[in-house]
Amino acid sequence: MAIVNYPATGAALATVIGELAADYHLRLSRDAVADLANASGGDRGIIRQELFKLALFVDATPGSSVVIEVGDLGAVGASIGETDTTRLVNGVAGGNVAEVAAQLADLGGVSTGITLLRAVARRFWLLLDLRGAVDGGLSASRAVKMARPPIFFKEEAAIIDQLTRWRSPVLRTAIARLLDAERDVKRSGSAGDVAVNQMLLQLARQAAQR
Repeated sequence: MAIVNYPATGAALATVIGELAADYHLRLSRDAVADLANASGGDRGIIRQELFKLALFVDATPGSSVVIEVGDLGAVGASIGETDTTRLVNGVAGGNVAEVAAQLADLGGVSTGITLLRAVARRFWLLLDLRGAVDGGLSASRAVKMARPPIFFKEEAAIIDQLTRWRSPVLRTAIARLLDAERDVKRSGSAGDVAVNQMLLQLARQAAQR
């Protein structure tokens, strides 16, 4: 038997954030949802952590439904708006091989290979979702502007560029490679983070050629 669980993106991720926020007696504005979605990379652990801090910050209580705005996120989350892996992800998807090499060196001591693979995979899932709109006739910039939840404004230009570099079939292949790589890393005796670094550099070189 095999069970495939795809990470939530777009409207599905916004719904997840709304449901998790309700557990903490919070209600996020649309802009706050978009900011949290981009800052967390869709990682539910990070989302819960930030929501817990927000609940303490606004003194949310059972029976209340405190509205959270973007400013509230900034007040409690030093990393909100720019995660540790943002530069790495943009380097891989945007074809900046030198940046990827530099970020792998910087992140090697604080992030596992699986963490990095998942961060890149989340971006590729987002690109695949947006490519569906582009393949349907929208321009890359229009697809990004119409994304729901909205793309964090600081990321728009990078994602538009990435959409021009990756086509749907190639994205599917890249995602499959990332999923296979994660399974390989979990096996004993694997090359581990060394193999992860090589794969991410290969993907960056692939993007650079497009």
